[in-house]
Amino acid sequence: QAWIDKQQQQVLHCRYFHLVFTLPHELNELTHSEAQAKHLYSALFEAVWQTLSRFGMTRKHLQGQLGCTAVLHTWGQTLTQHIHLHCLIPGGAVTEQG
Repeated sequence: QAWIDKQQQQVLHCRYFHLVFTLPHELNELTHSEAQAKHLYSALFEAVWQTLSRFGMTRKHLQGQLGCTAVLHTWGQTLTQHIHLHCLIPGGAVTEQG
């Protein structure tokens, strides 16, 4: 219970949104080499972050920096290769005014 209480103190008191970004399956073959996989996963994280950042900055009701926690999954529920990022995003943005 103490651990849970400590974690809850770090959570923002707002709505959160769960978004999933999936790599096109045609690119899965590129991950069969460890070196290529590292670059592809890095590119996926970068593309997702750029997309979310642009969304936060350009939306009239946000116009600020979004937050995000992202987790890479490489397999789907049926244990087939299914590369995707799960993103947990607070429902708000940090603006110039704070």
